[in-house]
Amino acid sequence: MLIQCKSSSILGQSLGWDAAAGAAAYMLKHAGIDFEKVAVTNQYFNGPAKEQAHLNGVNLLDCDAIEQMLKKHPVCRNLIA
Repeated sequence: MLIQCKSSSILGQSLGWDAAAGAAAYMLKHAGIDFEKVAVTNQYFNGPAKEQAHLNGVNLLDCDAIEQMLKKHPVCRNLIA
């Protein structure tokens, strides 16, 4: 699985396709390996990004999807003293 994470400090920011690109370099470097491509953001992807992701087989996860995943699979941090 090839995961690319993008963030923005601007609440509600829509990220473009450049935020979900870059897989070609990894696929070239690791020829013969099939990657499931995922782009994750703490904001949202805009319409063109969604269209390009669909055309290029990239699964997009935005802040709403992350929130739902965290509700289903809570994360806790265990600190060892």
